[in-house]
Amino acid sequence: MYRMSVGSDVIASAGYDALYQVMEIKFSSDGRVCRYYDVPEHIWYEMKTSNSIGVYFHSTVMGCFAEEMVCEQFIQQ
Repeated sequence: MYRMSVGSDVIASAGYDALYQVMEIKFSSDGRVCRYYDVPEHIWYEMKTSNSIGVYFHSTVMGCFAEEMVCEQFIQQ
């Protein structure tokens, strides 16, 4: 999945697959990558346009959707 830089201190890059409703986040602090499943497309757009992407992510996505940590070497970008 293609991830783009989002200009956040918390999130290094983020991507979204609308067909499968999967959001992928790479964290700035440790470089880990997590996928979040069944995320509605409007959440992705709201996050991208929010004043603070990190705050929006923590309050709206983290802990609210199924999550899986993925190994960077197996991710196609």
